[in-house]
Amino acid sequence: MEMLSTPFLPARDKHPKHYMNCLHNLDDTTMINHRERQALVAILSYTTNPELLKGFKLLNCDDLRELALFSIDSLWNIHILDKQRGREHLRLTYDEFNKMPEMPLSTDTLRSLGITNLLPERPTGLTKLSPDHTPTEREADICMVTGTPQNGKGSITWLFPYYTLDFTRSYNLLIWVFLVIFLGEDMRDHLARELISEEEGVRTLANGIHMDLCRRWDFDVGDIGLIPYRRPRKNPNYLDVKFVRYTANWRTGRLLANYPKDPEEQYAFNKDGTGTRVQAEEPHTLEDGDIIRIGSALKNTPLPSSLLLFWHQHLWRVASIAGVIVDDEYEDYGFEATTTEYPEASELSKQRKALEDERVLRWYQAGVEIEIGRAERQKEACGIQEAVKSLRNQYAEY
Repeated sequence: MEMLSTPFLPARDKHPKHYMNCLHNLDDTTMINHRERQALVAILSYTTNPELLKGFKLLNCDDLRELALFSIDSLWNIHILDKQRGREHLRLTYDEFNKMPEMPLSTDTLRSLGITNLLPERPTGLTKLSPDHTPTEREADICMVTGTPQNGKGSITWLFPYYTLDFTRSYNLLIWVFLVIFLGEDMRDHLARELISEEEGVRTLANGIHMDLCRRWDFDVGDIGLIPYRRPRKNPNYLDVKFVRYTANWRTGRLLANYPKDPEEQYAFNKDGTGTRVQAEEPHTLEDGDIIRIGSALKNTPLPSSLLLFWHQHLWRVASIAGVIVDDEYEDYGFEATTTEYPEASELSKQRKALEDERVLRWYQAGVEIEIGRAERQKEACGIQEAVKSLRNQYAEY
């Protein structure tokens, strides 16, 4: 049995002196907003690029602000993109031309961070976008997290948004520029090779997992995760992952699994290495730290990539510390924890849209209150009454 560990090792572990110097340097830097400082601490803490730690002192205040804002937008785009439909909900809105957009840092600064190749190599003449089978067929239309048959109502969640490999779109280029700054060229190339190859094309089987719609949402917003734990050195072909709850909300604490709790009893394997998920007589509550076994109903079919699963873990670590994720954004979107009924995809999209609209309205209302408060203080200090009256009339409907 091979025990698995993440390859995304923070550079601070091997270069603690450079890491501490970066934090001291950041402490002494002024004219940086609090959120920007928070994002820089997250990037420094989880970067796998040692050259970023070594070259951080070369960045001036303007460079640091550009890097912070660029990191916040890139982390948001990577995690919020609907991994099947593409560009919807993108925060960045760059022109879609086959050219490199304006870089957040100068070429000399990027070179000082050890970066010479901004983009990974891609196979030429690529036309094959998917293999002969899908993650849904591999998991026999059963949710990989709960073990519940989906009857065609499940969905595929992508560990990494594979359409970012389309370099004709400039916003995709910017995501890969962020990745090379954050990960370094070697780890960036390692990640890219796991997503695409000359022989297989875009590796959708390695990148996809079949889940019910509710669990897909939990996974995509970082409420739950699957961390590779171990795999056998020979047949049968399976991967054991550790189920983790990144947040402590009520939804992920009520999940029921329709397979035995012992991973050794979760699959019935055939001589050819294929397996069938065993259905338990009574479902059990899925706890943080439980082991889930992932097998395949198809012969010679790749399992989800352990590297991409580790990437998902690494992404949520840095995104949460950077302040990109807001917990109350996902607390009450109305899904009941169940193993039998799930909302249709269209209904799920409506609920997501309603939540986003509600959040935007709350932020707008808060801004209105701030502006009214400012006007009231101005009235008290200067006796300007018309400003308050004008603002109240302007925002009366809110």
